[in-house]
Amino acid sequence: MASSEVARHLLFQSHMATKTTCMSSQGSDDEQIVNIIPVIAKADTVSKTELQKFKIKLMSELVSNGVQIYQFPTDDDTIAKVNAAMNGQLPFAVVGS
Repeated sequence: MASSEVARHLLFQSHMATKTTCMSSQGSDDEQIVNIIPVIAKADTVSKTELQKFKIKLMSELVSNGVQIYQFPTDDDTIAKVNAAMNGQLPFAVVGS
């Protein structure tokens, strides 16, 4: 099965099971499949201090495990400042009722 077919199959399984699926690269088909934007759900259930600590821990875990997350582009001068600020806010915290 080609790597794109494997990715599609795993993403379908992940969607159907409502679980997060992690894929390890095998062989020489080492390519980025999707952009990852880390999001913390139900962020309104913790204090701001706990949220900041969790964000730091999450980013540390992602970096130490070599997980590349989406970075907003900063090469365009018209949006570089805004995008740099957005990159500094990752992972995003989402609240809902």
